[in-house]
Amino acid sequence: MTETYLELHAMDKELLFEAFTHAPLGMVLLGINGKIVQTNSSFCHFTGYSNEVIVQLGLRCLLYEEDYVTIDSNYRMLVAGEVDSFQVEKRFVHKKGHVVWGSINAHKVSTSQADYIIGQVVDITSSKQMDPQVETNHSQLESFIDNHLDPILIFDEKGVLTKANTKFEEEFGWNLQELIGIRMRDVRFFADEEEEPLKEKVLRGECVEGYETTVKKKNGMTMDVMITSFPIKDYQGGKNGLVVSFRDITVRKQAEELMIQSEKLSIAGQLSAAIAHEIRNPITAIKGFLKLLQNSNEKQLYYEIVESEIARIELILSELLSLAKPQKNNFKETDLRLTLKQCISLLDAEANMKSVQVDLKHESLLPMIHCDENQIKQVFINFMKNSFDAMPNGGSLHIEMENCMRTSGITIRFKDTGCGIPKEILSKIGQPFYTTKETGTGLGFMVSKNIIEGHSGTVHISSEVNIGTTIEIVLPSFSNI
Repeated sequence: MTETYLELHAMDKELLFEAFTHAPLGMVLLGINGKIVQTNSSFCHFTGYSNEVIVQLGLRCLLYEEDYVTIDSNYRMLVAGEVDSFQVEKRFVHKKGHVVWGSINAHKVSTSQADYIIGQVVDITSSKQMDPQVETNHSQLESFIDNHLDPILIFDEKGVLTKANTKFEEEFGWNLQELIGIRMRDVRFFADEEEEPLKEKVLRGECVEGYETTVKKKNGMTMDVMITSFPIKDYQGGKNGLVVSFRDITVRKQAEELMIQSEKLSIAGQLSAAIAHEIRNPITAIKGFLKLLQNSNEKQLYYEIVESEIARIELILSELLSLAKPQKNNFKETDLRLTLKQCISLLDAEANMKSVQVDLKHESLLPMIHCDENQIKQVFINFMKNSFDAMPNGGSLHIEMENCMRTSGITIRFKDTGCGIPKEILSKIGQPFYTTKETGTGLGFMVSKNIIEGHSGTVHISSEVNIGTTIEIVLPSFSNI
């Protein structure tokens, strides 16, 4: 019985070998190390090489370099057990130099001696060459990507990098050989904490438009960029790749920072007269109480008054300095009720000089807002000053803060009883250098709007002539990608 079993086993092995050798499909047997062990006559005919030459050359020499990267990535996942099989359409280089297309289907098999990868290759060259326009379009696309002025990366459907254009190599410092085969999850270009959510969004095939962030170059330097990403789809509408482009916006960001700083200094200059008046009052009080201290027994009371007036001066000066001083973005959870109260306190003197009554109403439970407090202060001060200017004969400024269910954040409204803005002018508010003030720059509202939008918020302005103007700000608790 044992002899019969061995004969059958030997017969099975011979039959399997014959089936492999004479199969009408191209067959390739590879070891776990990626080396070719055996091919059949169909695969030899497909490539133009003999089995011995193919085993010596290896798979990499038979495939286009860009296509080999995808095969190698899939091969590694197959060996690691991350996938059971894979199917791709890739280009081979025939012995005579022309391109032949193969549909590859690979899976892992295990024997008592070792594990192997068996690949089946179907010649699909004729179907690929049926439409010359497809090849022309492909060449045009390749040329467009290679000569584009923006750095561009191409990933396959599994997120493996297959191509980087010349501009990317020039701007970032890495060459194609260093990048090719890297998975998107392993890319370390991004410099902020929102890197992973952004990558996951791109890998899901979702479009990303105009996402601004900071990236790191090979030399360690950073660059401000606007990222755009979208999926590449095949003729059936299925995702078979990803495109990620980077637009350098460093110069634009620097110009924006200069504009914001200019507006800060403008506001600080406009506040100087009111600040001087505000500081003069506590200094006068301090001088008076110091004289009383010389001939009084109620020294403790006078000391407390002097201390509170000095604290008032410190508060005003610190707020003025923080407004005018250039600072890096510092996003943190902030209670905007306190921020707004500080702004009201800072502008209290100017409000009194212009006979404007300011009142603040807010809900008792408001969420903390993830923001740059100094930038938000700049917005609040700018909108309050605009309201003061709209009421030269005095009036009221009502400020409201309430929960915004739509964004899980807050809504802030500045409602004045000023002269209002005509409809033909309202549509132009926010345009650079457009202003109705004799000494205005027209940058204040535009800078404030950019700051709010930089916090993923919105600004809306409505107005009626001789009734007043309302500016509504909506800020989410956290900015979204």
